[in-house]
Amino acid sequence: MSELMSLSTKLYPLVSALISVLVSQILKIIYFFMTDKKLTSKQFFTSGGMPSSHSALVMGLTTAIEIGRAHV
Repeated sequence: MSELMSLSTKLYPLVSALISVLVSQILKIIYFFMTDKKLTSKQFFTSGGMPSSHSALVMGLTTAIEIGRAHV
């Protein structure tokens, strides 16, 4: 069990970055639905635009790493 906890703490930055990308893509779908009044699955997989999934990934990863370093 302790090995699983150790693995989860090591993977925290990766999980945080992936959740950030997922949230930004969901927000992008909501934004396009509010502005265009149509919903397509293509919008989830498009890159670019706001919110930027790349920026969310970088900020989620950076924040998780810094939080992890603060607890050491």
